[in-house]
Amino acid sequence: MTFFSRLLAGLKQEKEKMGQHTLRLLSLASSSGEEAYTLNIIIQESGLFDGNWDVRITGVDMDRNALEKARSACYTKNSFKIPEGDNDIAKKYFTAEEAFFALREPYTNNTEFRYGNITSSSSFEGLDIMDVIFCRNVLISMTENAFGKIIRNCYRTLSDAGYLFVGSSESLIRRTDLFVPEYKDDIVVYRKNLNCGSLP
Repeated sequence: MTFFSRLLAGLKQEKEKMGQHTLRLLSLASSSGEEAYTLNIIIQESGLFDGNWDVRITGVDMDRNALEKARSACYTKNSFKIPEGDNDIAKKYFTAEEAFFALREPYTNNTEFRYGNITSSSSFEGLDIMDVIFCRNVLISMTENAFGKIIRNCYRTLSDAGYLFVGSSESLIRRTDLFVPEYKDDIVVYRKNLNCGSLP
């Protein structure tokens, strides 16, 4: 996430060059929403997209119970790491409710969750073209058939100038020609290979 925060300024510049003031992010296999909300917090805290920017984060998952929890934005301490004795972070972003912490409304704004199987192209229907897709720690456990379906869905949904994030233990190199790696500060992100031809 630290690298993502450093990427935001460049993302803003690229969008402004195209005359656009929208930012779209997609969290795949979003589970109970921690990743999607963290992205929203990072974007809002950067201050880069205030004013006339339209920012939206979408999470997709096929676990309805997890989606219900994500929409509630209510978590236990186990859902986020707070240094011992440091409650400032919790107070800034959460409202304590007995044993739970409810994410404050400003940080739940612009974030939505929808049911979907990420191997199915129908689960991506109706989504905007995304500037950033997070698909972390998902692909490593997939069969080659499922992997191919997910990657093609990501390719179709990501903008030509967008970024795809996968887990640190995952690699797309030699597994697909649809994305090419880009190395930034020892971090690997993936960009669309615009010369790969039509999708199968």
